[in-house]
Amino acid sequence: LHKGVISISSAAVELALQKTGSLKNKTVLIIGAGNMSRLTAEYLLKKKVGKIFITNRTRAKAEKLIENLKTETEFNSEVIEFADFKNYLNEIDVVISSTSSPAPILEKADFANQTNPILLIDIAVPRDIAPETADFDVVELNNIDELNAIVDKHHQRRMADLPKVNQIIMKEMSDFLIWYYSLPLLP
Repeated sequence: LHKGVISISSAAVELALQKTGSLKNKTVLIIGAGNMSRLTAEYLLKKKVGKIFITNRTRAKAEKLIENLKTETEFNSEVIEFADFKNYLNEIDVVISSTSSPAPILEKADFANQTNPILLIDIAVPRDIAPETADFDVVELNNIDELNAIVDKHHQRRMADLPKVNQIIMKEMSDFLIWYYSLPLLP
């Protein structure tokens, strides 16, 4: 019942894991420092990611996010200035973006000099990454619609398991009631 992702953040990390094979030696850039970014970072840490870069329009929020995460576990991380994060794209394996920007923050031109393969996962609404970025061979773009399909599939599987859960509960309840009502009869 607990298998399968149920949130967009966990689906993004699972997708990154599927596409890269392992996150141990991977560098992930999280764009944004809100709740979705925090959840994404937590899931990345559970999957033993190599290094996390975080960038946000407000540097203090990104630093606070890393500071809060490091109270739970130690990991390799760095805050990147928002104005400079595009200069790091060739060093990044996976980008997961979740901001409240009304317009895309990553455009096709940002990947014109990209030589290393990069996986882009856009979990923002509206989109943070322009669809044209996928025109380059080294760029793979996935957006929230694909992640919703993953979450929906896992939700349907969980719903299909509910009758089994109900059977387990009914059997345990029956066993408990038999035991409970037999207490006055037994020494």
